[in-house]
Amino acid sequence: MPTTGLVTAADGTKGYLYMVDCGRGVDQGMADPPLRPLFAPAGTAGPTAVAVDPRLVAQQAYAQLSLRKPVPALSPSSFQVVGVPTWLWVDGGGWVPQSATVSVPGVTVTATATPVSVSWDLGEGGQAVLCRGPGTPFTSRSDPAASSPDCGYLYRRPSAGEPGGTFTVQATMHWQVAWQAKGAPGQGEFPDLTSQSSVRVQVREVQALVVHDGDR
Repeated sequence: MPTTGLVTAADGTKGYLYMVDCGRGVDQGMADPPLRPLFAPAGTAGPTAVAVDPRLVAQQAYAQLSLRKPVPALSPSSFQVVGVPTWLWVDGGGWVPQSATVSVPGVTVTATATPVSVSWDLGEGGQAVLCRGPGTPFTSRSDPAASSPDCGYLYRRPSAGEPGGTFTVQATMHWQVAWQAKGAPGQGEFPDLTSQSSVRVQVREVQALVVHDGDR
């Protein structure tokens, strides 16, 4: 259906303006930058064959991306200790690209979100820790006194005075998004996306007691 009444083109031809509808509520005017309406002379059936802009299809794929939430882990696993290195990591099983594909006649577009970093809010009120990767899991072979090689933190105060006696630790995964078209030339990038989750963590302060042999 035309979007306007009868209009006159620059050459004097009278006709109507049409907008392209690719379905799912995405029309030609939503492209970035917006595309111009299509003109068809009066007395015709309107545009009969319209080349689909892959950017419009890519927007649909972008909207359909479903991102995994990070599964945060800290070590020691039971509670953290003031002044003792805390290792941070997210489940490596979720550290994989996520894709969504949308097809319309003649064009198929896949949008792919790739995890690139994790920002950690440790709940203590300090600056977030940014880790360029999922982090290294702590294992039985790891040194408890050593810092994580790529993603860690050192608590400065206990959580005893916080609600529930714990800090809320929030992990936010950052995803870069790119798209690729088949059936028509086109590729590009979209704004980054994020997914996040949180856990409650108890942080204790351990006091050392020095005892001399003569005091026993």
